[in-house]
Amino acid sequence: MLKKNLKIKVSNFKICLTESDIDFILDKERGVLKSSRWTSGPVAKQFEDVFKKYAGTAHAIAVSNAGTGIAALLQALKIPEDSIVICPTLTAPPTPHSILLAGMRVVFADSNSDDLGLNPQDVEEKLERYRGKVKAVITVHLGGWISPRIHELSRLCKKYGVYLIEDCAHAHGSFLNSKNAGSTGKAAVYSFFMTKSLNCGEGGLVTSEDSRIIERIRVIRNYGKNDSGIHVVNGFNYKFSEINAAVALWAAVNAKRIIGERRRLAAKYDLLLKGIRGISIVNVQGCLCGYYKYIIKLDNGISRDAFKRELLLRYAVEPAGGVYDLLCHQEPYFKSIPNRILNVSGKFPAAEDFSDRQVCLPLYPGLKAHEQEYIADSIRKLMGKV
Repeated sequence: MLKKNLKIKVSNFKICLTESDIDFILDKERGVLKSSRWTSGPVAKQFEDVFKKYAGTAHAIAVSNAGTGIAALLQALKIPEDSIVICPTLTAPPTPHSILLAGMRVVFADSNSDDLGLNPQDVEEKLERYRGKVKAVITVHLGGWISPRIHELSRLCKKYGVYLIEDCAHAHGSFLNSKNAGSTGKAAVYSFFMTKSLNCGEGGLVTSEDSRIIERIRVIRNYGKNDSGIHVVNGFNYKFSEINAAVALWAAVNAKRIIGERRRLAAKYDLLLKGIRGISIVNVQGCLCGYYKYIIKLDNGISRDAFKRELLLRYAVEPAGGVYDLLCHQEPYFKSIPNRILNVSGKFPAAEDFSDRQVCLPLYPGLKAHEQEYIADSIRKLMGKV
């Protein structure tokens, strides 16, 4: 138990490796350094094979990051330039940036207030408004939570003849009713950025049941060059470094342990935070979350910014990065290109309400029990002072 009035500093993010983790990575890195094959080689192939089995999918291809993965995927689906892609405003800016990179235009949609997924009614309204111009819908599993309404989105996409893509940047190890993240849409894209549940510094992966999509991305990620060395399509350098792949392979091999630890930490938070007035814990029925983020929602009338500021100043607890303090339609750059972001001046009430009230707590393997107890105790003390 914590001593009364003891103040400790809690970091919002750490990467904590065991000696055996480090030994595994260094052993693979030595092999890479001796191999003369430092990009898109056998270690990346191992990573693809291990992760696709973990994710329950038939095919996978590693790319430089999730953003280039989305861009390459849109091209691999043979979507014409200037087509419209719908995505949530409640996502990180890399999602719309990737659509723009692929030469397409963006229409934002609102989210569900209860499960944070794309709102099917709002998506259908956009599909009708831009009928014939929309070619894909990207749904984002925020914090690792998969909305049960993804099946409604899937039916809508089939009705309108558009692709459903899953942005699984947050969703390593997440399930909806025992079904893996990434298994409902035409394809899915994962991030292995430094902060993600499974990470390697920089990296991404595209998964699909359709081998043709994966093979097209293989060409696109290498400047559009096929196995014969002939440039057959427009492409760029989206290849995955073998040096990063060594770390990504470690993450994939240890995925069950890492995600299991995140779930254990989340379950402890659930117990510690139970009954604290002024907050609610985000939870989605039917979803077994991989907990990229542990999200609490403040009651109406409590300032998110004041809460985070006081938690840091009074108790030295630094909240994790939010999801998201600024929505995409509020970002200055996206507001400056209304010819590419077509409804940047729109209203997104559910997303705006959630953004104003969400706070993410520190969660990472290596977070100590006494640190979680201190965080919960600090929140309990803070409520009523903000």
